[in-house]
Amino acid sequence: MVATATAIYEKGVLRLLTPVSLPDRARVHLRIQVENKMGDELQRATAVLEASGLVKPPQPSRVIRKISSARRAELARMYGAAGTLSDLIMAERDAR
Repeated sequence: MVATATAIYEKGVLRLLTPVSLPDRARVHLRIQVENKMGDELQRATAVLEASGLVKPPQPSRVIRKISSARRAELARMYGAAGTLSDLIMAERDAR
């Protein structure tokens, strides 16, 4: 059984704030995580903003694949067929 419960630490004893269903003298393993109130408030504020449509949830990062040298050369030929940008600018000026 896996359960999550909130507790408070007082005078050397953890006191549960939420009930759990365990038999008497059951052995358990605890993972103690101190609450971060600022983090909790930030999560709640973000959830409210997302629900209202004011912000969008972050998108997973896209994987950028490397382009091979052959493909780079092919693209350079395709897009460089018209000449360099400076050549295009000068030709446009001459046409005026």
